[in-house]
Amino acid sequence: MKIQDKLTNYIALTLFIIILLASGIFTTLFVFNDRNSKLIDLTLQNTNFSEGLLKKYPSVTDALIDPAFFLIVKGYEGVSGVRITLIDKNFNIILNPYDLTEVDAEKLITSNSILRGFFNNNNSDNLEKIVNYNLTNKKYYVSVYKLKVGELDLYSAFFKEKKDLDVPPIRYFLALALLSFAALLISYFAGFILSRNISGNLIKLSGYVRKISSGDYDEEIKIKTGDEIEDLADNINLMKNKIKISQYSLKEFTSTVSHEIKNMLTVIQGYSEGIKSGIYKGKEEISDALHKIISKTKDLENLTNSLLLLSKVENKFIETKKDEVNPVEIVNELIETYENQLFISRLKIVKNINIDDTIRLKSDKYLIQTILSNLINNAIKYSMPNSSIEISLLSENLRSLKYLVFSVSNEGFEISSEEKGKIFKMFYRGDKAEFYNIEGYGLGLAISHKIATYLKATLDFKSDGKLNTFILRMDLI
Repeated sequence: MKIQDKLTNYIALTLFIIILLASGIFTTLFVFNDRNSKLIDLTLQNTNFSEGLLKKYPSVTDALIDPAFFLIVKGYEGVSGVRITLIDKNFNIILNPYDLTEVDAEKLITSNSILRGFFNNNNSDNLEKIVNYNLTNKKYYVSVYKLKVGELDLYSAFFKEKKDLDVPPIRYFLALALLSFAALLISYFAGFILSRNISGNLIKLSGYVRKISSGDYDEEIKIKTGDEIEDLADNINLMKNKIKISQYSLKEFTSTVSHEIKNMLTVIQGYSEGIKSGIYKGKEEISDALHKIISKTKDLENLTNSLLLLSKVENKFIETKKDEVNPVEIVNELIETYENQLFISRLKIVKNINIDDTIRLKSDKYLIQTILSNLINNAIKYSMPNSSIEISLLSENLRSLKYLVFSVSNEGFEISSEEKGKIFKMFYRGDKAEFYNIEGYGLGLAISHKIATYLKATLDFKSDGKLNTFILRMDLI
């Protein structure tokens, strides 16, 4: 079943239930209100009749001997559709249209079957109530009103058959059936409109995603609904663009790696075949060829290790330790490691340590060493001869947070604004002719940047003329 059909059914069913319940409640309330209004009218009729009787006749005897009294009662009954009974306090029936017995009269006056809301106070001088009463196999609503005629306590009872006030069940259920049918039509139509509005955009999104899955990344999703569906469309656009960039990077990465590996293997194969075929005959020639094979094999090993480390960091497969790391000790160890290379490159190190000896980092020592080692190695390769490399270590406060800052500065080549944006890109080495003879694959800075991100640190680059500086900033806890 399509999502539009599902949504239509779900929405229609929900609306149908809500409308049906509301209709049932309002219909029921209307029926009860209508009946209650009629009961109030019955009470008012009794009250008006009783008060009129008090005004016209000073005693009950006067009323009973007056032939006009019975004509008035009959006329009132004919107009109002009620039957009127008069009962005294001893339950003697003075006016009896239903052949009530004294037992019936007593039950009627003392009945507790009182409808809620239709009585005042049974103990007051005036008793006014509506009761349910069954008589001669018929059900009645009876309005009972207590009045005092002269010295005599009298009760007037107005009888009204329940069928005249209650809504017939057939008519009531017919009304509900009509309401249910109307609710079904309205809810299904509303469900169809709403589901079409919702599912239409989802179907459109599905089409876009299908294009993305087939490799078409050119078309932008344009959905303006101002809700979560628009947010979803925007997120799919972001995902699509990232996939597009990733696909391009993957192709570029694969091409570059293949080219580098192929060059190394070509050199290794060429020198190996040269030794095997006897091209290199002398001991010195063979030694030189073997040296180049070993060198290229080492380069291949370094490239493989770098790519493996990069893959581990990107996929978060690398295990990190949370040790107490002495930052001063790391800097000193790295400077000692690169002493020989610095001497060969005619460079010197300027060390600027401006932190307390007791400061410690809670991080992974090996990963920090990898970042700083790549930065120092990069500075050595791209520094001018007879220049200095400054390694600084200090602490700083930014936005109420304390950071430990490593920086490596060297005097090298001027970096353009365009090159600055690519400095941490894999295999990027710049286009300057001087770079062509410098060994490397453009992976060191990319690996360092990804490790820094993995450690929740930041690695930035700034350039001022020929002075280039890499800054590693880590939280100091």
